[in-house]
Amino acid sequence: MGDTERPITRTTLAAAMTCAALKRAWHQQLGVTPEREHVLVVLAQIWHETNAGASCFNFNLAGVKHWPNDGRDFFTSRTTEVIGGVDTIVRAEFRAFADLDAGMADYFKELRTTFADAWPAILAGDTAAYAHALKLAHYYTDSEANYAAALARHRDVLDAVLPPDTVPETPQWIDFVLPDPGHGDPPPESG
Repeated sequence: MGDTERPITRTTLAAAMTCAALKRAWHQQLGVTPEREHVLVVLAQIWHETNAGASCFNFNLAGVKHWPNDGRDFFTSRTTEVIGGVDTIVRAEFRAFADLDAGMADYFKELRTTFADAWPAILAGDTAAYAHALKLAHYYTDSEANYAAALARHRDVLDAVLPPDTVPETPQWIDFVLPDPGHGDPPPESG
């Protein structure tokens, strides 16, 4: 697998299953269990980038772009970028994954490598500092104020819906059913 274009498949996320996948990736890559505040910052970004899990496609959890020869499969879709202060619809290639754990492992590794300057904000549980560091790293094109406000809102919602014991510590924990891959319509394609 790698550098193959895949069809767009909606992969709707639930908060608990996304939290579980994040905790598994964190433990697998760092050998420790994350604190709740760390998880909430990362999940807030995933929730922002995927419209609270409703607009996730091919298990790409945060709109991470595909680059030629990066060894990852991809899908092509329309997206909105802010270019010169104007919302502009463009076509872009995004990384595609076979399942949630593969998407989470890649996303988590990307946070720790390409966006390593944002890592201290995750560990501080600080969504505003996280948004600032991601802006400096050119992760997103929206205004920093809008992005930071969205992360704070999503963090608060997730904190309210995820009880402290949502995710048992065993990496094998799976207590969800994936949605029908054909559920919903993918983003409209432009010619």
